[in-house]
Amino acid sequence: MPRQFRVALALEEATIPAARAWMTGIFRFSHTRRDWVVCRQGNSTMLSWREALETKPDGILGIRLEETGIGPADTGPTPVVILNQAVDDDGFVQVSSDHEECGRRAARHLLERYLRNFAFIGSPSLHFSFLQRRGFEDVLREAGISSPVAYAPTHLSRQPRRFRRWLLSLPRPCGLLSTHSVIGLHVSRVCHEIDLRVPDDVALITITNDDLSCLEAPVTQTSVKPNLENIGYCAAEYLDRWLRRGQASDRLVFIPPSEVTPRESTRVFALEDPLVRRALEVIHDYADPPRTVDDLIARCGKPSRRHLERAFHQSVRASPYQFMLKQRV
Repeated sequence: MPRQFRVALALEEATIPAARAWMTGIFRFSHTRRDWVVCRQGNSTMLSWREALETKPDGILGIRLEETGIGPADTGPTPVVILNQAVDDDGFVQVSSDHEECGRRAARHLLERYLRNFAFIGSPSLHFSFLQRRGFEDVLREAGISSPVAYAPTHLSRQPRRFRRWLLSLPRPCGLLSTHSVIGLHVSRVCHEIDLRVPDDVALITITNDDLSCLEAPVTQTSVKPNLENIGYCAAEYLDRWLRRGQASDRLVFIPPSEVTPRESTRVFALEDPLVRRALEVIHDYADPPRTVDDLIARCGKPSRRHLERAFHQSVRASPYQFMLKQRV
């Protein structure tokens, strides 16, 4: 009888949207391998760590949570690949979102809005938050932003008076990156309460692209979308190689985010010329972008084409058509 590889998914402690995306990638890979068997407890393939270990699998794909207390000593020689690790290094092989690249993409998106003031909300105790902040600040530094990035730890959001004072102290307009969409939802609500306009005063971008949090906010949130399904697929692919070759190769594999999902919270352009600002808002109307320069002119109050071209070159050193072409790409 041909050998089969029994794989357990220790994903029960994961949040449901993330687990569904990871499992989609895992099962997409498993269908390319006839000798893979995913372990079950009853009708469920999403197991706790205890259940996963009890199945005595050939390999485990799981999420590492500090509160589980599971470490390499508990899993013994069983190959284990951790998805989207949230700590620095605890001895497990990890396939993780490229958190630095998430921060870099957020910074580039805000710079494309011609913002010059920036802030970051993250957790000082979580390594992924540190990486996101580092990527964010690296891009801003490369772009010549000399002013420091205002920083607030996530726990400050649970202190209403101090958090409001911090938000009101930000230079305006400000591009603010929140390390998670749920925190971004809270930021959006507090801004609404204290009459800070999103996106005019605070252009807000988050990471994780949790649809419910992004759409529930008073102003829908732009967010960097980690490629969770691809993380699941690549983790399964890595485990498969390990099972067949008998040894792990790289200890840490980074998967870049899939995209920035633009929404209303960053639909702002920090430019003095109101005509150029209006034109850029129309160009970035994702639901109904202009198809031609004449269409753009009609939706901007019908300025002369020459006046619009001159205003663009003075403000952004490019033509309206170049911006439209870039947006289509």
